[in-house]
Amino acid sequence: MSAISDRNVVIVGAGPSGLAAAAELVRFGTPCTILDDQKRPGGQYFRQLSPEIQSTEENPRLLDVCGHRLVEFRCETTVWDFPAPRTLAWVSGTGNGRLNTRTLILATGAYDRPTPFEGWTLPGVVSAGG
Repeated sequence: MSAISDRNVVIVGAGPSGLAAAAELVRFGTPCTILDDQKRPGGQYFRQLSPEIQSTEENPRLLDVCGHRLVEFRCETTVWDFPAPRTLAWVSGTGNGRLNTRTLILATGAYDRPTPFEGWTLPGVVSAGG
């Protein structure tokens, strides 16, 4: 049997947008739960930062939000179903369960899907992902 618990705000994804959402919630004193399938927060953006980006003041603030007392961070947790409105099902290496939430923030990231068009291979033509 899986555990069912209630949360006011659940954020799915601990990349830059999920962490920024959590930081704003903390700023206003609102507790939240972050679920992410990776071992560490940060998403693709923080995986291989250049030294110039690592040194910016904003990056540590975003990563540190997961340790705040108002934030419950569940790493290596996959959301695999939405069985009912405002309810999500999760699974991790330590168990599984359901979370009922009043507010759900999906911050699951994005990736580049280039679409070929005339001239798309010319020098200087790049996609959003580089």
